[in-house]
Amino acid sequence: MKNILLADDEPVFLSCLEDLLSSLDSAFKVYTAENGEQALHILKSLPIDLLITDLQMPGMDGQELLLHAAEDFSGLPVIIVSAHTDFGEAKRPGVKSSFCFDKPVNVHELVAAVCSLLH
Repeated sequence: MKNILLADDEPVFLSCLEDLLSSLDSAFKVYTAENGEQALHILKSLPIDLLITDLQMPGMDGQELLLHAAEDFSGLPVIIVSAHTDFGEAKRPGVKSSFCFDKPVNVHELVAAVCSLLH
């Protein structure tokens, strides 16, 4: 079983992506968080194999989440999916993102990225 964590404050996007990834492979278990705090709690509670996060969320945003992930979960693959295309902050030293996608995301490219990281 591969555990995927999705962090995004847009409920429709979060739900659609959860459904897509859950149906993609029966070995994928998908968890969701609406902000960085929820995502960090899940990261600390479960063995997560892939983090997919937005950058701008209320409370703890995706950039702060990425810093925590880099410090506490080094080596965790990360995919950034954001409507804000300045990925410069997310590419700071210590923050490792495997892929960055603009919203609206090309679903085929995102699926290919997920599969390449988890298979």
